[in-house]
Amino acid sequence: NSAGACRTLDGHSLLGLAAGQPGAQPADRALAVELKRIALNAPVLGGRACTYTGVRTRTHAYIHHTEALNPRSRACEPVDDIEWYDLEADPFELSSLAGSAPGSVNATTEAALAARSTRLADCAGIEGRDPLPPSGHWCE
Repeated sequence: NSAGACRTLDGHSLLGLAAGQPGAQPADRALAVELKRIALNAPVLGGRACTYTGVRTRTHAYIHHTEALNPRSRACEPVDDIEWYDLEADPFELSSLAGSAPGSVNATTEAALAARSTRLADCAGIEGRDPLPPSGHWCE
């Protein structure tokens, strides 16, 4: 990266979470997830994902796909697909709740997850430790 192109890290370790330790992720903390597939020959991990952003909490997973692999052309093409899961009711992420009826609890949760994903996409640093980042908000 060129000078100034990196964000200030939030400084929270993911080792406990990666090791599967109970309680490793604080209940109120979300993790930003993102993928930008650069090369067509890069591994896709058994799916068609090319570009997505999202958020994972202890109870929900939300992903907004903006590019997906076209199996015929083998090229990443624009899409606008959302999937989200209630991890307590569906820990294996088998049934997406995206597109629930407007005004429903699920639609309200989806909107909150989308907003949180957007906020975390460009967060940097920790409040009280780091200067206010250019995005105007720190990470959780």
